[in-house]
Amino acid sequence: MQRQSGNSKTKYVFSLCAILAVILGAGYYIFSSRPLSFQYELFSDVSLSLDEEADLTPYAKIGDSKISVEVVKDNESIRKGLSGRLSMEEDRGMLFVFSIPGIYRFWMPDMHFPIDIIWIADGKIIGAEKNVSPEFNPASPRFYTPTKPIQYVLETNAGFVEAGKIKSGDEVFFYNID
Repeated sequence: MQRQSGNSKTKYVFSLCAILAVILGAGYYIFSSRPLSFQYELFSDVSLSLDEEADLTPYAKIGDSKISVEVVKDNESIRKGLSGRLSMEEDRGMLFVFSIPGIYRFWMPDMHFPIDIIWIADGKIIGAEKNVSPEFNPASPRFYTPTKPIQYVLETNAGFVEAGKIKSGDEVFFYNID
């Protein structure tokens, strides 16, 4: 009889360990895809606060600069870009994601505000066009191209590059862009 009791204790401990492993594994899977910060208040109930990075809004981080982005991947959205928009919120940008790295041309038809164009490859800035004018002459359009193949282009309001002291070689981190 004592043997059964020891055996059932072993089964009980094993079951608890298995349940704990499943809970920990599920928690890791759920929370590992986005950074979290935990905040504990002393002498009171434990409070959990999500860091702003846990927000599901797509954004890019370059040095100390963070900007929410609208992600465009399909050909029609890439072709249209910011054309036709009268303005863009100050802390917003448009991130163009290309499936194949290449040298892509950008131009300014039907633009209504100046922008900065940031060329990105291999997680780093390879160049930027600052304060690109919305002026457009269809008879003689001006094209903007990177010096090397890129996979991402970030368009922001004019002044973002200068305000953030952003330069070639700076690392770029994207969050929630899938």
